[in-house]
Amino acid sequence: MDDPDTRFNTARHEAGHAVISELLRPNSVQGLGLDASGGYTLASPPTGKTSTRQLNPDEIRNLVAVSYAGGMSEPGGTTAKHVGPDQARRADILSGSATTPLSNFARILTGHTFGQDQFLQANEQQAEAKARVNALLADPKNRNMIDSLATMLNVKGTM
Repeated sequence: MDDPDTRFNTARHEAGHAVISELLRPNSVQGLGLDASGGYTLASPPTGKTSTRQLNPDEIRNLVAVSYAGGMSEPGGTTAKHVGPDQARRADILSGSATTPLSNFARILTGHTFGQDQFLQANEQQAEAKARVNALLADPKNRNMIDSLATMLNVKGTM
């Protein structure tokens, strides 16, 4: 990344993911950095979870919140380049619990699932996740943590 503004905005984006992840699930961030394609934040999955199908609703909302946090931390919002991987991550998280063999079979057979349909809850979960991020970003201490981490990441490149 040659452009200093792009580099700093990318650093702020990744810092947003990292800080919000730590606030929602302490000790979850394993590293973050900037590279030629943009940036990355490495966060461990919830303890004992190896598949998105194993996540409970609160874990789903927290992971979706972390995926939103990068773009929501950038002044004026994110860019198309930054949002693509975050959208893919959200789709992966939200579809994991909604595409079990039984629910897929029920949709084909009856047009709906038995019990609550996770696909229909995705919009609600995304709205709740965004509300979590907005609440955390409303606290100036959290904004300052993001700014400080972005400044360090911009200088160091990896953490």
